[in-house]
Amino acid sequence: MLGKLIKYEFKATSRMFLLMYAALILVAAINSVLLIGGLNAGLYTSGNDLVATIYSIISALAATVYFFAMFAVSILTFVVIVVRFYRLFGDEGYLWFTLPATPNQHLISKLIVALVWSLASGVVIMLSLGILFIGQGWVQELWRIPQLIGEMIAMGYNPLLWLVLILIMALVATVSGFMMFFTAIAIGPNLTKSRLGGSVLAYILVYVITQIVATIQMVVLVFPISQINAQSYRFEAIPGSAIELLAPSAVDQVALWFFGIFIVGYTVMMVGYYLVTRYFMTKKLNLP
Repeated sequence: MLGKLIKYEFKATSRMFLLMYAALILVAAINSVLLIGGLNAGLYTSGNDLVATIYSIISALAATVYFFAMFAVSILTFVVIVVRFYRLFGDEGYLWFTLPATPNQHLISKLIVALVWSLASGVVIMLSLGILFIGQGWVQELWRIPQLIGEMIAMGYNPLLWLVLILIMALVATVSGFMMFFTAIAIGPNLTKSRLGGSVLAYILVYVITQIVATIQMVVLVFPISQINAQSYRFEAIPGSAIELLAPSAVDQVALWFFGIFIVGYTVMMVGYYLVTRYFMTKKLNLP
């Protein structure tokens, strides 16, 4: 049943997201053509020439539309995902919760689809930026990336570790962020008669608790680093240990500690949000 829920959720949201992505890519392509054409024709540096002025105005308007479109994709991705989950606790809930699916399956399906569309939106935004500046020669410089990685490895660093840590942290932070809103929405109907008002109140409470946990996390992160001096900067890693193999340099070890603390913190909050949301959807479901 979980697969059917995921399939239906993608079907219900795909048209909106694909239209947004297509619009963003199209606007980026138009801006790229205008930018390349203006630079090649010297229209951006031709003084008070009327054609150049008109071209600059058109380019500025197109650039404004692009940045609004990019901002809209980011915001609407979040809004659509949250609204889709919020509707579970409205009139549609009577239909959804009569299906042969558990509340946990509803939650997991919403979360999986939310994560996929979030990743897709991020990729499309990066792709649009690449299209926008494709005429600036960045494609020809891509070969420098593996060269730079090789040079850093030769110097004793592990840049692949940084990349993996950043990706993992981005993943758990994204899931944790959505789960915080899901938790507030699940708790909301049990606080006040107004679903929206209760969800807002629940979000404030959850946010305050999250900030307390984050503050403790920062203390745990910053205090040990503040105690490190030049002689003990390598955390006294045992030669040949897993830590030294993963993080051969002092910079790698600091990155491992820094990102590791945040990954653990986000993971703990994510699991906490999940358990609370699942409990309220299973034991305290309150439909209008």
